Amino acid sequence: MRIVLHIGFEKTGTTTIQNAMWHAAKALRPQGVLYPLGFGRRGHEHLALAMIAPELMTDIRYWQQLVQNPDEFPTFRADIRERLGRQIARVKPETMVVSTEFLSSRLEDAVAVRSIKEFFAPWSDDFTIVAGIRRQDDTFVSHYSTTVKGNCDQRLDVYDQRAFWLDYNKVLGDWAEVFGAENLVIRTFPPEGGDLLKEFTDACGLPDIPSPPQEHLNPSLDHLNASLLADLNKRLPTHVDMAPNPARAGGVDFLEARSNGPKLEIGLAARQALLDDYAEGNEAVRARFFPDRATLFATDLSDAPVPEMAGYEDALDLVIDIWSERAEVMARLHEAERKSARGRIRSLKNLARRILRRWRFG
Repeated sequence: MRIVLHIGFEKTGTTTIQNAMWHAAKALRPQGVLYPLGFGRRGHEHLALAMIAPELMTDIRYWQQLVQNPDEFPTFRADIRERLGRQIARVKPETMVVSTEFLSSRLEDAVAVRSIKEFFAPWSDDFTIVAGIRRQDDTFVSHYSTTVKGNCDQRLDVYDQRAFWLDYNKVLGDWAEVFGAENLVIRTFPPEGGDLLKEFTDACGLPDIPSPPQEHLNPSLDHLNASLLADLNKRLPTHVDMAPNPARAGGVDFLEARSNGPKLEIGLAARQALLDDYAEGNEAVRARFFPDRATLFATDLSDAPVPEMAGYEDALDLVIDIWSERAEVMARLHEAERKSARGRIRSLKNLARRILRRWRFG
């Protein structure tokens, strides 16, 4: 069995790919392809949580919900391995595809990467590693939108937490050291041909899969609402006692729905400075994996102006929007209650008529 590990990177269409593979999973099985089900939402987060050393994952609240105590990790890992083994034994695939961004965003050295190979050793030593990479300035901005939906309380203009995995040369070097550079298939995002799924299946050596039903799975925040959310995060924690904070229920969805303004932007100078820091590593990646290209990524940087951050008036607008939506919801509830009350009255009247008729003719 050949194992395809789709390791990300984040912000390269991974959610779209995982959604498509999830929808196509049952149709792929007769063709000899196993995309394991039941190990995450639509990707394989649970597999990653079982494969990766717990000390690298305990800050992830998703992990905390699955493993309440680090002492429970060996049992959790054994259960994941057993369930995966049952699917492999039942399907007997020629190829198994595992997809999770945690494989690139949580493994900081070759030792950690080697643990992934050891996890799959009982089933195969034939691997294809598929990774998508995106120009770091675009990734940085897009990743901030995801981070602020979590618990980041920094506005974009002061946010400086660069993820280690933006150094593609270092991360891909670790995977090449463990699995062999000849087994790495690297693609750049956006896809050159424009067809993300076709590029992915070709990279994996898989049959074509259809586009899944349209779903807006990972909407972005605009510049204004991202800054509002960062401020809210300072005052309203995402979790209380390791459980989602009920006071925030629907809050991010509400901000996403009203995000129709200018996109997140850091400005031309900041973009160029960020790319300069990764220029040497990017050139090494180009020479190793894309020798026919002049540059690894397109060089046309966005010179869009940096939108203003949210201010007092914007906060008032947010309050008014929330208030208005609440009033609309309450009006609907009252109307539903009135209709329900009228229905109950009609039912009581009908019951009374039936009783009276029985008395009259009894």
